[in-house]
Amino acid sequence: LKQKVIDFFTEHSLKAEAVPVVEKKLRAAARKTAVPHLLLALPVVLDDGRFRVLAVHENTKDSGDNNGGADSVNVTQVVRKAFAQWNVSLEMENYEAREEAFIERVDEILEHHLKRKVLIELPLDAPDG
Repeated sequence: LKQKVIDFFTEHSLKAEAVPVVEKKLRAAARKTAVPHLLLALPVVLDDGRFRVLAVHENTKDSGDNNGGADSVNVTQVVRKAFAQWNVSLEMENYEAREEAFIERVDEILEHHLKRKVLIELPLDAPDG
């Protein structure tokens, strides 16, 4: 990170005395970002052949008990939002039935995934770049 800040300061002709201050601020900002916990990343091939990944994150807002897990995730909302972003056609044959089947399958996969035993958990604190 320090080298990136130095390169930026050199490229934009800024004073080198501020490098430590900027580096410290960037490191503090990198630690503060609240990234929702990724529960599931499911590869999806759409009807027109496009490949997408459905990311199911733990809900951190608007959840009643906020204890994480499948109870705090509205899979229907996640799937419908993804379909809207991916421009999945409502005119598709049997859209409602296919959507409902997909929602049920994602929910089953998520529940199975969350029931698995965690073998090891390692913290990782690194800024992008």
